[in-house]
Amino acid sequence: MADAVDAAALAHLAEEAWRLHAEASNRTTSVVRPSMPILYFGDVDRYHSSELRIITVGLNPSGEEFPTADPWLRFPEGSTFDVHGLDLEAYFRSLDRYFHRDRHPYMRWFGMAFGALLRGLDASYEPALPNTAIHTDLCSPVATDPTWSGLARRDQAALAGGYDLWHRLVQALRPHVILMSVAERHLDKVTLPMDGDWVPIHQITRARPYEFRARRVQTTVPCLLVWGRAAQLPFGSVSNLDKQAAGVAIKALIR
Repeated sequence: MADAVDAAALAHLAEEAWRLHAEASNRTTSVVRPSMPILYFGDVDRYHSSELRIITVGLNPSGEEFPTADPWLRFPEGSTFDVHGLDLEAYFRSLDRYFHRDRHPYMRWFGMAFGALLRGLDASYEPALPNTAIHTDLCSPVATDPTWSGLARRDQAALAGGYDLWHRLVQALRPHVILMSVAERHLDKVTLPMDGDWVPIHQITRARPYEFRARRVQTTVPCLLVWGRAAQLPFGSVSNLDKQAAGVAIKALIR
């Protein structure tokens, strides 16, 4: 299929993510140890077979993905990679199974940030709705403590290469929708070819009005980039009811 997920490209990107992780580990103590790079979170096969392919976007993985008491709780295969070398099949299996309940996914963040918005699109990270979404990180696939916004500039520089990796990942994943709630300085780092101007798709009237905006972008397939103002969490100042309504509005715009 012309719009199928590019598996060969994903393999190259996984190797690049591990290289970035190794370089960053040598350059800054902010990298969580032990850890592995997280190219994406979620089941790529289910994502690929979804009628609507959706990726959500953050900045970089949290140290919560590798809890101190049990670092490999969510990625049990990762504990073998340092000893036996990188097994790409096992690595991708670890990423694909992230949202399985036995992996204890960090739903306190994923659910609060994107859960209601995805429901409006008949989607979830788990295999519960018709469309399966996956999560990606714009700045780096490397988990740090603190996360990106709390890092000193020299530590952010030590993780260089993440923006380029993300753009190539988007080309390989071929999404129909990208959901993003980041500071505008990070939004400016998105260099996908834009097709037209931003348009409002869902507005919330309140003391400080809030607006979901959308813009057509070109990846290897036509795609809709959706952005809303950032808070402590993505779309964090918006109620779940409004997030779900925004998801419905996005779906209507696509159709």
